[in-house]
Amino acid sequence: MRSSAHAALFLLFVTFPTLLASATTWNVGPSRTYKMPSDVVSLVQDHDTVLIDEGTYRDRECVWKADGLMIVGIGRVELLPDITQAGESIWTAAGGGTQLIHLAFRQGTERSGAGIGLYAKGAGCQVDSCMFSGNSIGLRIADGESSYVQVNSCTFENNEFADLDVGRIVIL
Repeated sequence: MRSSAHAALFLLFVTFPTLLASATTWNVGPSRTYKMPSDVVSLVQDHDTVLIDEGTYRDRECVWKADGLMIVGIGRVELLPDITQAGESIWTAAGGGTQLIHLAFRQGTERSGAGIGLYAKGAGCQVDSCMFSGNSIGLRIADGESSYVQVNSCTFENNEFADLDVGRIVIL
């Protein structure tokens, strides 16, 4: 897991040095300024990085709209819906080129109000070393010409209706 995160960060530093000059790294965690992922969801800009410390985060739905966003879990990061503020999914990756690394999407059920663990709507979303457990639907990929997702080394378990809900398959 760490090697894939390090490789992705290295590629980002080598390939996009001009973008990195203006990109921000956001740190989220119990001992940080930003305690929950939802605290930074409206602050991130294109090509930013969000590092989330180990922990369990019961949070409102996060809709990540920035392009080229990298979100990395450091240690065991569990993302659960806050049933008082749940949306359609625990998270939605709406920006193009979003990378999600080492995150666990758990307990997104119809009863919680957030039935989907991760809803991937943006073009070129990459999901690496993530877990989808106990959701109504683990990972939903939007049906559209520009919606495609690369899924690597992910675990799907005990999802109620589907582990993976694919709107359209272009290449297998």
